[in-house]
This record gives sequence, structure tokens and C-alpha cells, in this order.
Amino acid sequence: YSVNLNRVLGYLEKELAEKLVKLFGEEFCRDGIIYRIVGGGNYKYFGCRILIYETMEMMKNVEDFTILHGGR
Repeated sequence: YSVNLNRVLGYLEKELAEKLVKLFGEEFCRDGIIYRIVGGGNYKYFGCRILIYETMEMMKNVEDFTILHGGR
């Protein structure tokens, strides 16, 4: 979810999402940035590398997460 754009940017594949939930726990929320786009060229897909911070400062003023659950 992008706070700056106020929208969902994309979704993780099921297997990765399950691994992240197992690693971080449900309802994990931390600040992070996308620092590099990877793939393309000879590769069929694009991806990104992210950094996850210990902080939650970017999210502190966000109250409505219904868009994350398919709402508007």
C-alpha cells in the first residue's frame, strides 16, 4: 500500500505472502521503501527489492485500510 499515492500498488503471490505472515505475524505493519526494480529484459516478469524498517511513522496518520480488503 502506498501512503503517498493512497492506493494499493500490487499484490504478492500466495506462497510469498504465506512466508511473510509466518515470518512477521498477522497484521504486521512497518514502514518500507522500494529501492530497486528488477527483472524485465530476458526475464518474463518484473519484481522489486524492498527495505522494511522498524518504524511505523509513515502509517501513523492512515486510518482507513478498507481499500486493502477490496473496499473503496
